[in-house]
Amino acid sequence: CEVGEAAGGGVCMSKPNAVQPTPAVADETLGAKSAENEALIAGAAKGEAVFVAFEDFKRYGVIPRRGHKKGFKHRLTGQMNATLCRPKSSFDAMRTLFVFVSHRWLSPGGADGHPDDAEGSKHRLVVEAIEKLLKVKHMKAEKWEVALWFDFGCVDQDLENPAAELDELHEIIAQADVLLTPVHDPGHAGWEFPRTISDWYTEYRAAAFQEYWGRAWCVLEAMSGACMPVEGGAARAEAFEDGAIKNAILAGRRNHIVYGTKESVARMAPRFFPPLLYSNLERFHPVSLKLTSEKDRATIVRIAEGLQGHIKPLEVGYEGATNGDGEAHGWGKETYDTGNVYEGEHRNGVRHGRGTYRFADGDVYEGEWKDGNMHGRGTNRFASGAVYEGEFKDGKTHGRGTFRFASGEVYEGEWKDDKRHGRGTFR
Repeated sequence: CEVGEAAGGGVCMSKPNAVQPTPAVADETLGAKSAENEALIAGAAKGEAVFVAFEDFKRYGVIPRRGHKKGFKHRLTGQMNATLCRPKSSFDAMRTLFVFVSHRWLSPGGADGHPDDAEGSKHRLVVEAIEKLLKVKHMKAEKWEVALWFDFGCVDQDLENPAAELDELHEIIAQADVLLTPVHDPGHAGWEFPRTISDWYTEYRAAAFQEYWGRAWCVLEAMSGACMPVEGGAARAEAFEDGAIKNAILAGRRNHIVYGTKESVARMAPRFFPPLLYSNLERFHPVSLKLTSEKDRATIVRIAEGLQGHIKPLEVGYEGATNGDGEAHGWGKETYDTGNVYEGEHRNGVRHGRGTYRFADGDVYEGEWKDGNMHGRGTNRFASGAVYEGEFKDGKTHGRGTFRFASGEVYEGEWKDDKRHGRGTFR
């Protein structure tokens, strides 16, 4: 796993009072903007998704609520209805990263429900996560922006059954480049990441994140993100620089990015999670998980069954040279049931020599191995955009090495057991 980021973000501090939209947008111009956007939506092609420009989301100061009722005022935040979303076609696709926000509501409760709390904790997490993503040159365009899809702001909440708009949820996700899950975690101080992460799904122990994987709609979104090809396919991938986002699109899926209070407090980059495929999907399949309304079960089953057809068969196992005992020995390729792939040298059944390990989450290690561990010189390229180049020992950064953070900062110096240790410079 990646060492801590050194820049961007900060501690999510609670505000004493309920958040309100900022004066810049909570005035008479808001109604005109909402009417203009609704007109654009009415004229959009059938099935076209709508998105909110990140700058509008940030400036508004609270997660906006789309609704058609006049005079509405939300009990939790005091906010009015505001249609800040507009059709995808109104954005410049070659300089826009389209993000589907997949999350559980913090304050459920029918018409009084809200995806955030009164302090705006989730809004701040989304803003921090996007601002950190914008620091990395993910897109080829010199200046690029972000547009967000989230249920509260993109589906009319005043409809008799807003959830009915999600009957084709997977088709909405097909129009997004990545998924983002913000994790509000007030108990973050009560748990730590293990030194070596072997299973992000269980070892990311934020309570809200564990609840996410127990809810059918949430997991269906994650499954859709992993299975539905991104609209435009290879042509869409060309809008991105070489890296995790482009590679995922070319593989017929999209990255699932997670950013929580833990990352905010530790000043870390958003995390790129392994896709919900293969052995991970066997553990977390949406058809049997919890639903607020059981009448949604048929929709979940229908969409999930359709998604199965997009999953490419995974040929798990080893192909290559072997020794007299049939063990991997020499050059070969091994594919694991998680989607991880190692291609390189082996000795008596273990990775040994030079080789490349491609993680399903987008991380790539290329370099020397010894007895199954990264050992010697190598380069670790993280999906977040960070890069470590230097020495390893027994699977850990150890010796001299250079870490280039996704934010652009650089540490060059000595390491011990995956931590900066000894002499070094930070710039």
